[in-house]
Amino acid sequence: MKKSLLLVLLSFISFLAVAQIPANDNCATAQNLGTLPTPAACPSGVGANVNVAGTTIGATAPNPYTTLLNCQTGGNQPGPALDVWYSFVASGNMVVINITPGAPALPNPAITLWTGTCGNLVGFNCSNNGTAAGANTVTFQPTAPGQTYFIQISGMTAAAAGNFNLSVHAENDCNNCLQNASLSISPTPTNGTYPPNTTVNFCFTITSYTQVSANWLHGVIPTFGCGWDLPTMTFTPATSCSANGSWSWFPGGCTSSANASVWGPGFYYDYTAAPGNPGNNFGDYNASGICTWTFCWKLKTKPTCAPGCTNLNISINTTGDGESGSWTSIACLGDPNYPFAAVMSCCSSSAIATNAPCFNGVGTGSATPVTGTGPYTYTWTSAPVQNTQIANNLPAGTYTVSVKDNNGCISTSNITVTQPASINPAFTLPTPTQCLNGNSYSFVAATPGGVHSYTFNPVAGSPAAG
Repeated sequence: MKKSLLLVLLSFISFLAVAQIPANDNCATAQNLGTLPTPAACPSGVGANVNVAGTTIGATAPNPYTTLLNCQTGGNQPGPALDVWYSFVASGNMVVINITPGAPALPNPAITLWTGTCGNLVGFNCSNNGTAAGANTVTFQPTAPGQTYFIQISGMTAAAAGNFNLSVHAENDCNNCLQNASLSISPTPTNGTYPPNTTVNFCFTITSYTQVSANWLHGVIPTFGCGWDLPTMTFTPATSCSANGSWSWFPGGCTSSANASVWGPGFYYDYTAAPGNPGNNFGDYNASGICTWTFCWKLKTKPTCAPGCTNLNISINTTGDGESGSWTSIACLGDPNYPFAAVMSCCSSSAIATNAPCFNGVGTGSATPVTGTGPYTYTWTSAPVQNTQIANNLPAGTYTVSVKDNNGCISTSNITVTQPASINPAFTLPTPTQCLNGNSYSFVAATPGGVHSYTFNPVAGSPAAG
């Protein structure tokens, strides 16, 4: 009876179940998938899958939270959102990432790919077309073998969470002319962002280019998001591989004499035999197949933030001379653009927590815009989601608030609501115990906060000893 009595009494004590934060909750603790299995030789070019199970249940949003713009699937990266991270080393010129639902499923999973290092992440691209059932498959290219990449997985809202299965494999696109390239940036972005009036140096290096249908490398054409101050740009062209001409920046672009297609400003190969008109020239012949080209440019972000113009993305297209020059056997049309993704940081905010006064109680959170343009909107990762500056009724746990200013700039802050330890009473019962015949029986429970009296009402006729 003593054991039964204690179990009944302890059933009055309740505990708050808080989901455990995943080990790969942030970039610094990303789950390492290692070097992806090497793709099979062409024409297959497909590598074996690396498979893991994952969850965003209990995850938090990074602070600050960077939302990449213009995902390859359309729209922008969702944010802030509860996310988890993975890393891998590429072994092919493309990577295929597949998410299938777990139970309960993460609805509308979003996938973002980064390079660089944690704290100085460089946006590569994103996919936000996951299904409500919890599936998403995306191919990112071109990736550089030997380079480390980070995968960020989240839902589409500030509170969406669930389980998923992740499958990643490398491939080689055997039909591309551009087989391997890399982009170096200095300084690298801070969490995917640059402040206004920042000078950034870029160098795009091509280390493997296959001359499909005798298409020689002819153009390297970067296009820029509206957050860049293009009049500040300076250029350093690559050195000629064949010495039959030279690389130059042509601000007016060029028109192909072979197919009349028009191309924008970029680096083009200007053949010595017909200088000044790259559209009427062949490309840079790579006789040995081992040439390396490096194209550099330097420019600033705009001096101030303009509404709706924080996009710092750069997309780098490469063309063969059958596309933008005078060669009549066109190829290389399927070569992917090399992406760079970043946004201008134009706002900031802070947040503080008021802790719960007792175990299983609730606290509050308060957000404060620091820089930006009002009015502001607020989104808390509470359940349900709250959209006020002060969030109420927050059980113990970690929360993220997203503050969006009138120009669409988003900043995030994290808070942690704590609670006192639960009372764990130690019950003292008289010896021997006696049958109470349904009468009330007083006992004493010693707790960390003092000595308290409790009353236990047994069922009439139940034994008092045993």
